Amino acid sequence: MRIVEALLTLPDGRVIRYHGELHHRTIGWPEDRHTVSGDLDGLPAPPELTGWTAGPENVESAVQEYALLVGATVSIWNDGGELEGFPELEGVQF
Repeated sequence: MRIVEALLTLPDGRVIRYHGELHHRTIGWPEDRHTVSGDLDGLPAPPELTGWTAGPENVESAVQEYALLVGATVSIWNDGGELEGFPELEGVQF
């Protein structure tokens, strides 16, 4: 599992925290956990991180794009944890 954390600091001093627990290297799995906490009052909703949009690189990109959207500075950290490979599905090509 890989842990991804981000702190977004808004110009008014509010801090929004993202915490993700990711299991797969390319897509999101049902057991992945994505939480956003902090005062989101008056801000657009954070991105939905599910399915194809929830791989580790996409998660970090989505957090960065959200920071740009709300005018926040962002600091992202991940622990480099091991991710599972894609399951072998007979007859299916990706």
